[in-house]
Amino acid sequence: MIKLRWIGLLLALLAVTVAGAGPALAAPTASPAAGPEVNWWLLGAGGGNSGGGAITLNDSLGQPVIGNASGSGVAMNGGFWQAPAAPAAVPGLRGSRVSGLVQLNWTAVTADIYGQPLGEVIYRVYRAVDTPYFTLGGPPYAEVAAGTTYTDPDASVIGNTAHSTFYAVTAVSGGLESSPPVGRTGARAFPLVPGN
Repeated sequence: MIKLRWIGLLLALLAVTVAGAGPALAAPTASPAAGPEVNWWLLGAGGGNSGGGAITLNDSLGQPVIGNASGSGVAMNGGFWQAPAAPAAVPGLRGSRVSGLVQLNWTAVTADIYGQPLGEVIYRVYRAVDTPYFTLGGPPYAEVAAGTTYTDPDASVIGNTAHSTFYAVTAVSGGLESSPPVGRTGARAFPLVPGN
């Protein structure tokens, strides 16, 4: 009977160790304001080689599990190493006329394409004449380091019946630029000719 108890205890300890929780576990605690909190470290499985750019990791078995995960009303900080991701596309781009100039406004980008929060974000404004669905490339027309508004100083855009001007905005964080914009806006003027 005693041997069975020791075998059961060893199997339970082995199950906890294999599950990645490690031998030193603290009991989960609950905070009424923040919800449940788990006070222990998890070690992620893995191993092998992984790399990106000039960095290669060999045998990364045993890395701490980091990142965010949620579902069914429960959120955890968990995950594996992942390469930095580009910011999400800039939503809500719209243009308006303010004091005879084109003013662009958009919704701030706060997460990358995987939904992870971003640090500092700057915005690149691209502009093209007579090409509404132009391909982004080359240097941007302007960069906005703070805020979600840009006013084009070119007064010839408004009221120009010979040419139309179009704009697109992308987000940049950590040196990575967002995917092509989800929307574009522009200024188009055309003369009204009286008819008979």
